[in-house]
Amino acid sequence: MDLSDSSVRRRINRLLWEQRAGVKICNACFKVKRLTDFNVRSGVRDGRQLKCAACGIRTNRARYEEKREHCRKVNDAWRESNPAAYRANNRAQASRHRAIKRNATVESFTARDLRHDWEEYDLYECFFCGGSLVDGYEVEHFYALSKYGPHALFNLVPSCIPCNRGAGGKGTKEPWGYLREALAEQGVDLDAAIAILVSRERP
Repeated sequence: MDLSDSSVRRRINRLLWEQRAGVKICNACFKVKRLTDFNVRSGVRDGRQLKCAACGIRTNRARYEEKREHCRKVNDAWRESNPAAYRANNRAQASRHRAIKRNATVESFTARDLRHDWEEYDLYECFFCGGSLVDGYEVEHFYALSKYGPHALFNLVPSCIPCNRGAGGKGTKEPWGYLREALAEQGVDLDAAIAILVSRERP
């Protein structure tokens, strides 16, 4: 029996599935393997990929090697035409890596999700002092990772470098206390602003 024949493989795999054998034939190496050796795939009878995971990795690696130079040129062109998005992606990835190293709670989201969240709340300036971000900014955890703050959209804000790293910056103080002091320097009373917002939400 020639397992390299696709029609033969389909018939055998159908029989194996009907008998709940827990195995199937890989479309690449033509070996009979356990279903758990295949990655999950929705919308198919057995819920598994046609190629086993090992063959899938080899195929993807070979495909990448063939197109490595083309992929590099495409990526370079995208970085040059989208510098802001590229920097934002790097900041988001670096922030996520720091959270993982500290065993913090990590929420799944993309750099685009973060940008949309900031746009929704008009976060176009430093969250703490209201200063310009033209000279650079950092993705900052309002509740610091070192103090068990989560890596989640609600806890990430744009911060100018002085507020985040400068002498006497927020890293040395309780975040709400630092925010209150930074806004006071701009003539904004944080507690009064919160009271106004709360009164507007009451029926």
